[in-house]
Amino acid sequence: MMKFEDTELCVLFEELDKYVDLDTVMLIGAKCRDIHQLEYRDTLPARTTEDVDLALAVDGWKPFETLSEVFPSNSKDWPKLSVRSLPVDVVPFGAVERPPGTVAAGDGMEMNVSGFQEAFDAREFFSLSNGMKIGIPTVPGFAALKLHPGWTGIQVGSSKMRLT
Repeated sequence: MMKFEDTELCVLFEELDKYVDLDTVMLIGAKCRDIHQLEYRDTLPARTTEDVDLALAVDGWKPFETLSEVFPSNSKDWPKLSVRSLPVDVVPFGAVERPPGTVAAGDGMEMNVSGFQEAFDAREFFSLSNGMKIGIPTVPGFAALKLHPGWTGIQVGSSKMRLT
């Protein structure tokens, strides 16, 4: 059976643990897909990605702002961080949603976070090789998150729409 290579996730979650409660963090995106795929197929997908996608359950903006200050990114994209040169996209959700299912950035962009709370509430846990347990959506929860595009708004003053 193939072993999931989690070195960068170990480093990432060790760094995040210094600034936020890891019980509020859920791994989403390609790394989560890889974990599920190895569990059911014993093979990694052919397509890889350089970044890590996380969802952050928050009851206010402070945890997200703290991470943005501690791990600034060279990218101008709103939810991006750089943790020891690892690009990380963070999707805040929870009490910051206005209206429910939507998180707005300061630049006029809106992120669709429909289903994130439900996926988070039903999450399961995966053990990293360093002993840390991280939240990941269940397979049905992961599939549900993929049904919604990320960016749904149009940037103010621009005709460009960004989808993730």
